[in-house]
Amino acid sequence: MLKTFIIKYAALISVGLILTFSGYLAITDIEEKQTTLENKSEIMISQVEDAIDAEIQKRVDILMLFRDSWLAVSDIESCYSSHRFETRIPSYYNITPGFKAINWIDVNGTIRWIYPYEENIEVENQSIVILKGDVFNTGFEYAQQTGNMGIMGIIKLYQGGYGFTTYIPLIYNSTVTGYLNGVFDFNILFSEILNPNYGFVGIDQYSVDIFSDNLSIYHKYENFTQNAPYVVSRELSILDSFGLTLSLQPLSEFRNRVSIWNNGSILILGISLAVVVGILVQSLLNRNKLLRISSQEKAVLMLELHISQKMESLGTLAGGIAHDFNNLLAGIQGNVSLVDLNLKTLQKGLEGTKFDLISEIKTDINEIQTLIKNSGKIISQITQFSHSPSSEFEPLNIAPMIYELLRGFRKMIDRRITTVADLTKEEVYLFGVDSRFNQILLNLWINARDAIGSNAGEIKIISQLIQKKNTPKIPSRSDLHQYVMPSSEIYDKQNELEIRISDTGVGIPKDIQQKIFDPFFSTKGKSRHGTGLGLTIVYNSVESMDGSISIISEVGKGSTFILNFPILNREYFPQILESKIMDLDETSIFDFHKMIILLIEDEKLIRKSIQIYLQKCGATVYTAEFGTKGLNLYRSFSKQFDLVILDINLPGMNGIDVYHHIKRLVPQQQVLFITGFSEYGIPPRDEFDLGFMNKPFKLTDLAKKIQNRKFGPPKNEKNKKLN
Repeated sequence: MLKTFIIKYAALISVGLILTFSGYLAITDIEEKQTTLENKSEIMISQVEDAIDAEIQKRVDILMLFRDSWLAVSDIESCYSSHRFETRIPSYYNITPGFKAINWIDVNGTIRWIYPYEENIEVENQSIVILKGDVFNTGFEYAQQTGNMGIMGIIKLYQGGYGFTTYIPLIYNSTVTGYLNGVFDFNILFSEILNPNYGFVGIDQYSVDIFSDNLSIYHKYENFTQNAPYVVSRELSILDSFGLTLSLQPLSEFRNRVSIWNNGSILILGISLAVVVGILVQSLLNRNKLLRISSQEKAVLMLELHISQKMESLGTLAGGIAHDFNNLLAGIQGNVSLVDLNLKTLQKGLEGTKFDLISEIKTDINEIQTLIKNSGKIISQITQFSHSPSSEFEPLNIAPMIYELLRGFRKMIDRRITTVADLTKEEVYLFGVDSRFNQILLNLWINARDAIGSNAGEIKIISQLIQKKNTPKIPSRSDLHQYVMPSSEIYDKQNELEIRISDTGVGIPKDIQQKIFDPFFSTKGKSRHGTGLGLTIVYNSVESMDGSISIISEVGKGSTFILNFPILNREYFPQILESKIMDLDETSIFDFHKMIILLIEDEKLIRKSIQIYLQKCGATVYTAEFGTKGLNLYRSFSKQFDLVILDINLPGMNGIDVYHHIKRLVPQQQVLFITGFSEYGIPPRDEFDLGFMNKPFKLTDLAKKIQNRKFGPPKNEKNKKLN
């Protein structure tokens, strides 16, 4: 009965199933696009919120910097110099948009000096209390009574538009000499932040409303209400003094893209497919009916069986994909749920479990740090071959490094393979990068292991001092400056270190020995996972240490790789070791209270973490997220910065260009590069620079780098006085 019904209405059933499936796909696709739009809006409003907070704080910092510079005088008369105000204030006013005016107010609340003069001439010599009545009293009185910055809430500015004002007391020798008055214009500030050139990708796709209570402060593009679709809102606290409501809504063009009317392609395709399938099924049924009693009946049945088997295979494939994908999602969700549960339990502070939960979370964090470290090693191996920036050169005590690496390597090989180390008893230092030297040994040892294969064998490493064969080229690396020695005298003139790595493997034919260092040349084959880059990396790394590499090999008798390196002059061991002492001290307390640092970094999380860390060490840190903004800030206050920390890959003007501009302004300026990966070559370091650090790095390592500044420029070559 059921079979007869299915056969009779097969065409309609097929059409119905396809339409149902197509409708499901269409709805799912639309929901996914809508979710993507909502997530994008949440990310966008978070970025705008952070930018508003950062930009307002930046302008307050600029006023504070002017205050510190203004009070850095030897006589009180300079605190009452209008000429000094007129010549110094323009650079502070023009450093970044957002100020409507910067004024100097005397102790009685009268505006004495104003900038810009033409736009504000009518308020000169006017009392701020008379100008706006009691609305100014709170902020100004707070500054008078406490000696701290007073902030006035949102007001209708005298010049037009909405904004707020700050009053910063100028206290010289415990005496208030006047007040620095910053007038902030919201329209200028928000127009700058919400401009696509600011750096927010896609901000021009949103309408924006900014309110204070029911007062509209700023509006851009289309009108919308708070309860309209896809509107996201945030409550902003401005300098902990007053609040704003920020709302974003995608423009109608982008909202329409996630509507059912603009995403019906799947449904239309499904309807078309359903019609075609319905016609085909009905045609097959009719044909089957006509041929039921014919000699072709058997062939028709076989065709239907073949189609059925294909559909079954397709269903099995889809089910398998769904199964594996759901397992992935389940694993991810399970781990997320465990972390969420631990955090919620920790938040409740349940006695007896708090310590265990903290221990578990700490373990997870340690595992994440291990993953970061391992990822950094992988990137380091790749970038070594592509000649991108790597770690800086330093003195390497070779024997302990070899023994430590050999202990780990023994765990990676068949126990039938023995390893023998016969190293020189003399203390020998090379000049290089520890990770690169380890990579040299590991690559050669792994090749030796693979050459021996599953047989018993031996890998031997021998080091000895020999009479120097060739005089190496004089190193030109700027890394040598930190060791306070002439580059021509860094190496021992009589001896060099020879390292021999031998194996009892299959050996290398003579006709290919000249090719083994070529990129992508490999004799291992796909089954042995040979990439052809291992020996190329070895060759480049040895050459970077002013060394050489050669090979002696015979088929059936094994291979010997011979490495020759120049060794560091023993006369300079005290200077060499002095630079290493601080790196070994993990408990150092860093005190940067006298330092003023400029940090130019486009990644917000990295910029914020470095700024907070260095501020906790006592440094004064000014930040910029773009190269042009950082350069403008430097041009205004160049002689005040003890150090510039500079990222290489920056939007717009890259870090290399910023570096050259800075060096033209102040050749003695100390600069420290930080980078993850860059297509730009780092310029040669001069005697004042600190080199570079690879991301990711520990903030304690950054602090050690800064604390080692005594190896940089002499103290008398750096003007640290505030102008």
